[in-house]
Amino acid sequence: MYKEQLLALYATSFAIVFTTLIFLNPKYSQLWFSLEIIVLPLIYTIGYQIILKREKRKNNNMKKTMMKNYEKLENYTFLKEKEIVILKRKINELKKLTKRRK
Repeated sequence: MYKEQLLALYATSFAIVFTTLIFLNPKYSQLWFSLEIIVLPLIYTIGYQIILKREKRKNNNMKKTMMKNYEKLENYTFLKEKEIVILKRKINELKKLTKRRK
């Protein structure tokens, strides 16, 4: 959101400069106005595309770290499940041994 506000502020200041040039130099007012109409949409579209690319890159980095964390957690969970199975077998073996002794 902050970058969008900066983009709007930049475009607004650019428009103010062109408006000032129109009033300071009325002889070339049509030229300044035409340039303003051509340049302002370019500033908005290019700036917005830059913002979107940065956000996409940021989101991709977050996605990669989340996937790495997920894989680590999945591996850890798999190891713990293996340990549980081994411990259950040992418990069953111990139960069988205690039953035989009785």
